[in-house]
Amino acid sequence: MKICIKRGASEIGGSCVEITADNGKRLLVDLGLPFNAGDAAANLVPEIQTDNLCGLLLSHAHGDHYGLAHYLPAHIPTYAGHNTLALIEAINTYMRKKVPLANTHPFISFQTFIVDETFHITPFPVDHSSFAAYSFLIEADGKRVFYSGDFRAHGRTKKSVEKLMENPPGNIDVLLLEGTVLGRGDEVFPSEESLEARFINVFKQTRGVAAVWSASTNIDRIVTLYKAAVRSGRELVVPPHVGLITMKTGNKNIPNFRSFKKFHKWAESPTQPHAVSPEMILDKPGKYVVFLRSPIIETMLQNGLFCPDASFTYSMWSGYKENDHTKTLLERIYRTGTHIAPDIHTSGHADVPTLKRFAEAINATRIVPIHTRAPGHYREIFGDTVEQHADNESFTV
Repeated sequence: MKICIKRGASEIGGSCVEITADNGKRLLVDLGLPFNAGDAAANLVPEIQTDNLCGLLLSHAHGDHYGLAHYLPAHIPTYAGHNTLALIEAINTYMRKKVPLANTHPFISFQTFIVDETFHITPFPVDHSSFAAYSFLIEADGKRVFYSGDFRAHGRTKKSVEKLMENPPGNIDVLLLEGTVLGRGDEVFPSEESLEARFINVFKQTRGVAAVWSASTNIDRIVTLYKAAVRSGRELVVPPHVGLITMKTGNKNIPNFRSFKKFHKWAESPTQPHAVSPEMILDKPGKYVVFLRSPIIETMLQNGLFCPDASFTYSMWSGYKENDHTKTLLERIYRTGTHIAPDIHTSGHADVPTLKRFAEAINATRIVPIHTRAPGHYREIFGDTVEQHADNESFTV
């Protein structure tokens, strides 16, 4: 078996790994859009030979892991979790550039499946800021590779990672280990549950509307905001596509328009019982928490909903603030005199102590850095088992 990191050996985003068995058959693990690439385009796809390519394996529904998948030939099957496929379908409804996946094959957690009589794959659900994310055990030619994917152990599904570390697969030859946070210090990240109290404090101190800017696919954060809104005597208003995404999870315990009476859809002209308009919010601003997207921000600015009685909380990675469009919107909000609360966020990725525990649990013969801007930090953290490889550098397992 051979492994080649097509992209991701020294960058975050655009992840793609090629695994080649001794019989010449090949498997891709993730095919993501690089973070700074803008729109997807065929010329962004790494150099991949499609001869003997027997499948694409997707770890989760973040664009930096699946955003270029539709550029593969249609006959090549895509393997992903059922919820991952459902979320991609939901995301396609509101993205200008869609990622249509035709030849899809859903897998089931913990159940080993075989691709083209060659690759034996066992999916392990993990905690991440994307719903239904997976790590993979990939076996071929008597070798065992573990692909961590993106994970953490401080979200609402942290038990999945704790159980994996308590009972890990054994005899791993290579661990492809994400290191998104390496180089940013050894901070221990707050749990998703702990953010709830901070949001409640902001919401209770706000006289007018409480506005929060967060990521549409961060299901954990949506749950946190809903719980915080209800516990502070408010109701949560989200963009229509966010409601579609929560419905597509298939989990009845996640807020949805059908069964959560205090979970509403933002609508300029409401025609449904669960819809809330800007006029309704103006009438009772202290009743609502609004989940922001750019068009909603524009409408709120035009209608005077951002004002000294209102509050604004940023709830995403701070690096996104460097985007010119985001900068402009933030400056316009600040000029309204709206109370700007401190950012409330936690990482979608494992902190250094969790990465150490994970690596110790998997106990691989070799650790290879991936999904990181700091591959050079691995050896000082994980020891002599670290083996660094560059993009497009093939190595034997």
